Amino acid sequence: MKEFTVILYAGGNNNLSANLSISKCLLSIGNRPLIWYNLQIIQSHSSLSSSPLLILTSDQYQQVLDDYLSSLNITYEVVIYGQDHESTSDDQQQTEDKLGTLDILRSYYSRIRTESRCLITCDLFGKVNLTPLINMFRVRDASLSMLLLKRTTSITNGKESIVQPGEKIKFTTGYNIIYLNNLLNRLYECLLFLVF
Repeated sequence: MKEFTVILYAGGNNNLSANLSISKCLLSIGNRPLIWYNLQIIQSHSSLSSSPLLILTSDQYQQVLDDYLSSLNITYEVVIYGQDHESTSDDQQQTEDKLGTLDILRSYYSRIRTESRCLITCDLFGKVNLTPLINMFRVRDASLSMLLLKRTTSITNGKESIVQPGEKIKFTTGYNIIYLNNLLNRLYECLLFLVF
């Protein structure tokens, strides 16, 4: 039996990439799409490379992403989700809400066939060694393990500030954390704020 199901988020847009005409995971970095680097991280770890790979993407990027992935020598399953879903408010008016990460994961939970999951977003770029994280997950019999990056800061006008490339918008230092309560058999999402 496989130890992990690897779930790769590869189709959403966030507030920093809302104006893109292609999927963020297919942006070219160093003559390769961003998703290629994530697939290399997965393939470099023996526990993850032999695990089932679910790639979650939106319906508008499915064809282009599938064309690229079919040229690679990997086994994967592309899972398509809609960007919006209809919800009914108290006054029975139907509105379209954006699906969040947890909403997408919850709707495809039945396809996850292993007890442990490795969630990776296509925002991850660079040389990342997941071996220590996965080994610590096993040794501690953990419910949740996550890889966090210490952000670089600069000092301007005597104050420390977070350096973030790209468009300057209001930025909160928070992380979405998704975890499974095995006793209740439910998925939860919480937001972790870090204070510097």
